[in-house]
Amino acid sequence: MDVRVEVQTISRVAYDRLYRMILAGEFLPGQWIKERELTDMLGISRTPVREALRMLERERLVISIPHRGFRIPIPTAKELRDFYELRAELEGMAARLAAERASDDDIEQLRRFLDAAEAGLKDRDATAMAENNDAFHHTLAACTGNQELVNSLHRLRAGIDLYRHLSWSVQKARPARTSEQHRRILVCVKNRDGAAAQQSARIHIMDSLTVAIQGLEAFHAKATDEDA
Repeated sequence: MDVRVEVQTISRVAYDRLYRMILAGEFLPGQWIKERELTDMLGISRTPVREALRMLERERLVISIPHRGFRIPIPTAKELRDFYELRAELEGMAARLAAERASDDDIEQLRRFLDAAEAGLKDRDATAMAENNDAFHHTLAACTGNQELVNSLHRLRAGIDLYRHLSWSVQKARPARTSEQHRRILVCVKNRDGAAAQQSARIHIMDSLTVAIQGLEAFHAKATDEDA
């Protein structure tokens, strides 16, 4: 295998592993990510680890600080609001188009992801819950057949889902409420009611914004107490 191709392949594996860890909340906002520790943890050399971090940086899951390395970003309330307001419109559009265009197989796939997410909730498996929630949203967008919409939502979700564990830690009932809202969206899509699907998706995302802001405030309050 060509050396460059091999590095790219290993980098992709490292990226996938780190992506899941970050979205699962295993790294906290503001935390520094040390390349040496990652090489030991992943069992690979620094070159593919650095490439994986660059990939994560392009998705704004980490930021690069010159001469210091990489760290998990800390959003402002305005940045979160900007993300969620745009995502609400795009997720609403995706839900509306999915109601119009999704096949019966697509709808069944959405149901399976939602069932798996709820199983994770019962098992208190936050990672399974989060991954299946993401799969639900990705599949909903894919049902539209609009690849630009899929790509745009993927970038937005990456920036937002980074802070999901903050929201869930503040409002313990949030995962269950998320599932309920997803069920409502799915019913609308199954009934081919585009307007209701769009409205349900927008309500879901803006409700998530409220909880995300609460989580961010709690994070800053805790950081202030620790520094005092």
